[in-house]
Amino acid sequence: MFEFFTRLFDSSGFVPRRVCGDWTPGLVALHNASDALIWLAYLTIALVLLVIAVRRKDVPFRGILFLFFAFIITCGFTHFLDVVMFYTPVYRLSGLVKALTAVVSCLTVFALVPVIPKALAMRSPEELEREVSERLRVEGDLRALHAQLERLTKEKLDQSERMYRAIGESIEFGAWECAPDGRNTYVSPSWLKV
Repeated sequence: MFEFFTRLFDSSGFVPRRVCGDWTPGLVALHNASDALIWLAYLTIALVLLVIAVRRKDVPFRGILFLFFAFIITCGFTHFLDVVMFYTPVYRLSGLVKALTAVVSCLTVFALVPVIPKALAMRSPEELEREVSERLRVEGDLRALHAQLERLTKEKLDQSERMYRAIGESIEFGAWECAPDGRNTYVSPSWLKV
């Protein structure tokens, strides 16, 4: 095993891929351009997932994003190495990256399986929007009811106050009211005469 790692970049005994078979310059360019673009796209996707996972602590299943990052990075590097292999046959390194990709791929699958029921149970944005709309409608109805209750309460209090004053003013010997602290709160006109 130690020898494998010491010879990781050793290409002796192997030939570059471009000299195996009947590769035309156009076919080499097609493979290399495609693999290079795939590698760049994978790298970009992985970096976007990493930024989301690092900046958004509230993202559901955040750990899965880190696994997807590793999975996509390793997949991308297999394409990068396919370009390198046309010129430098580093088959040991390529095999190691593919093995790492296989391990990360399997870990990602194993991590996804228990998440599936939780992900399927999540409410959709449309369901959340309906819930918010319903709550806003109920809050509006409650505000309207509260305003109506306040208006009715004020009317009843005003009516009670008028009746109280009418009773106090109609009593011949007078009436008065005071608060618990001794302060007069109402004195009828007939009491003032007394």
